Amino acid sequence: MISKQDFDLILSDTYQKLINEHLLVESSTLAFKLKDSKLATSIILDQISSKRKASKKNIVWYNTSKIVYPPPLSLEQSSSDITATFKSTLVTGDTLVDLTGGMGVDSLAFSKTFKKVIYVEQDEMLCKIAKHNFIQLNAHNIEVVHKTAEDFLSILDHKVDCIYIDPARRDVNKNKVFMLKDCTPNIVNLMPILKTHARKILVKSSPLLDITQSINELKYVSRIEIVADKNECKELLFLIEDQLNNQVEIRCTNLGTEQEDFITYHQVESAFEIDYEFPKRYLYEPNAAILKSGAFKHIAHKYLLSKLHTNTQLYTSDVLLNKFPGRGFSIIAVCKYNRQEIIKFVDSNKANITVRNFPESVDQIRKKLKIKDGGDWYIFATTIKDDKLKLLLCKKIKSD
Repeated sequence: MISKQDFDLILSDTYQKLINEHLLVESSTLAFKLKDSKLATSIILDQISSKRKASKKNIVWYNTSKIVYPPPLSLEQSSSDITATFKSTLVTGDTLVDLTGGMGVDSLAFSKTFKKVIYVEQDEMLCKIAKHNFIQLNAHNIEVVHKTAEDFLSILDHKVDCIYIDPARRDVNKNKVFMLKDCTPNIVNLMPILKTHARKILVKSSPLLDITQSINELKYVSRIEIVADKNECKELLFLIEDQLNNQVEIRCTNLGTEQEDFITYHQVESAFEIDYEFPKRYLYEPNAAILKSGAFKHIAHKYLLSKLHTNTQLYTSDVLLNKFPGRGFSIIAVCKYNRQEIIKFVDSNKANITVRNFPESVDQIRKKLKIKDGGDWYIFATTIKDDKLKLLLCKKIKSD
């Protein structure tokens, strides 16, 4: 962890110059260059490592001078700029409390949609870092409070518009946990007191969390946002309000694309009847957020698609869909699982391979077919309507 002495060193002109001038230099090269100096090499290397990560994840921070970066784990667990900005569109008002401040990326985003944000963090040094960074970022409506979530709630004497909480998904031994009750703080136990202090509660959790179990544990969930970024599922957001809801809305969003949001509802899947067909002219693969929602029949019903198999989350149609929330392909051929059939079409020995309801991995398929990664061909290894294993040779018709 960064000490108070380290903090001052990082902000010195000497260290800032070294950090900014060596962002593209290999760490081992820089470490060798500095080995005989009296500088704290580990501090410089850590700041460079974190700033490199920020260049891809937190560009607002990266482009701001004299930012102090927290330890790698805090940076790893923080939101990206794009997901933080998305969250800030979900709630608005006078005051929001961020009970798990961390690096402060979410607090910064919420400061654009709330008159005041209270950043709460139990780690004293993270508070010091955040307070400094907020000033550098011109976020002057964020108050930094060094307390645990529980201690802060015990002294909160009025009701705020929203409480946001992103509990740590690691136990005391730093092992990852995936249930809300195992996170820190324990949201399930905190929920009654959270509801007394906020009109709305927004909970961020891992995309691996079970949606049904979470609804049952949290109660009063009005909406769930499943957030993907360029087809990688990043987080689940639970919006909790005062009223019990018979139907919980689930919105699937794929940020970084032009795909439209897909809206479904918890426990409506059984209401839809769909067809199962052999591959037709086009193949459709829903984006990662929709796949997480489990709305496998609903998506087929909405877009008038047929499913390839009960357990295959791929869809087919003779109609070209321009606004399908996922990827679309033209099916060129349906082949048996052998190289002889494949090379009739894929003469370049290169293709992008996806596995859906198939007993072998992508690496195993590549080895057997002697196909390298890349190129314009897409091979879907899957099980179709008659339970047979097939390779669907496709060309992409729609960008991600």
